Amino acid sequence: MFDVRRVADAECAQDDCGAAIEICQFGTFIMNHSPVSRSHSFQLSRTQCSRNQVASLLKYVDRKYDQLNLAHRWISGYDIESFANLMPALVQEGYDYQVYWALRKMGPFEKFINPDVEVRQYMPGTKLQAKHLFLREGDDPDSLAYVQMMLKRLGGRELIAYMGRTAVGTMGWYVYQGVARFTFILTHPNYRGLGIATTMIDFALQQEALQQADAIIICANENGPIPLYEQMGFVRNNLMWIFSRMPE
Repeated sequence: MFDVRRVADAECAQDDCGAAIEICQFGTFIMNHSPVSRSHSFQLSRTQCSRNQVASLLKYVDRKYDQLNLAHRWISGYDIESFANLMPALVQEGYDYQVYWALRKMGPFEKFINPDVEVRQYMPGTKLQAKHLFLREGDDPDSLAYVQMMLKRLGGRELIAYMGRTAVGTMGWYVYQGVARFTFILTHPNYRGLGIATTMIDFALQQEALQQADAIIICANENGPIPLYEQMGFVRNNLMWIFSRMPE
């Protein structure tokens, strides 16, 4: 298993960059006051909590969000014991939760590469095609703007896949302290099943920055494309988790 703390730091870098950060006994509280902030721009991350600290953690989180005049709550981490300790109390407090896998590239790439797909790499935010693909997935413009801002701050890149002149897929990647992280991977609904995503990932893996990385990480939940990623040589490294509560 690759160092879980390094995987978590690379994951948290998406919200850490440009943020005010407060180190506390429970982890790291992130306050990212960007013009396109998301719910996770303000969160307790890298959370560590023993059973007898749960009540104190809840008080700390409520106090921080009240000071920021924010109605939502967001707590994330990678320590499974802390997740188990927090689960009963947070569910009772109305929190939802999700658990997902960080997968590491280890084995050979065994998926179809479509020779009819051309992948081009850009600085984040330079091509409108990514916006169109994002919005087609039902997301909002600020979500893409936030991702592009984050990629730019971290020195990442945005890929767009074309078939002819049509943009059919997009994804992003960045490297943080030697750990490469793939971000969004989107394929136009009319072009799914044609190897668009696998062709983009294969292109990204050829980039020098990723080949020099200590680890290449991609994340997915149990209902996501984990079997596909495993066919591309990724193996499950560690679990990550999020508790969130949104205003009604």
